[in-house]
Amino acid sequence: MPKIELSCVICDDVRRETNGKHILIGTYNDVIVFPKESWESQDNQAVLPKLVFACFLSGVEPGHYKLSWWIDGPDEELVGMEEKQVADFEFATDEGRGIHIQIMPMVFKQLGTYIFHLELGDEFQYAKRFTVRAVENMPGAPS
Repeated sequence: MPKIELSCVICDDVRRETNGKHILIGTYNDVIVFPKESWESQDNQAVLPKLVFACFLSGVEPGHYKLSWWIDGPDEELVGMEEKQVADFEFATDEGRGIHIQIMPMVFKQLGTYIFHLELGDEFQYAKRFTVRAVENMPGAPS
């Protein structure tokens, strides 16, 4: 069995073109930043209308798999859902595949480190860490 590899990008949205290209919109560099003033005025929380984990797998044998995913918050509690999400997933060929996990809306109730988990049956486990921060002066904000 080939080695399964995965890359994952956190973004606001993903579009899939008819030619197979994936267009990622509003990508994050493992840090999601909110203005401190906005965070504090919303009772120390922030809401994104949608957050997408654009995952691209390669080396997966064709077949049916159980796909599981969830997010742990800084307090190690599930975030954005009441339980781990599980779905049946089929790979028809061994070509690279895109899986787009969407959370609508994504509510952050704590600052700190979050972990996105993705499992493909018993064959593959993946964890991506990302941080949520509130800052005084947002980069690129008008002064």
